[in-house]
Amino acid sequence: MRQNNIQDMTIHEQLERVHELICDEYCKYPAIYNEKLNRSEYKDIDEAMDALGDEICARCPLMRL
Repeated sequence: MRQNNIQDMTIHEQLERVHELICDEYCKYPAIYNEKLNRSEYKDIDEAMDALGDEICARCPLMRL
């Protein structure tokens, strides 16, 4: 992907980049699932992130982009 220059990106690449930015920098749920991991609700980070994907990300409207 041509992430360095938005003018060189296709619309699909731009939408994908916005999706990544929102998930990585704005979504509150990874922090919530890290807290659940700290409270030993999950045995490891992989299990917590799998649960996040199944419970939250699967229903996120950004997944339609």
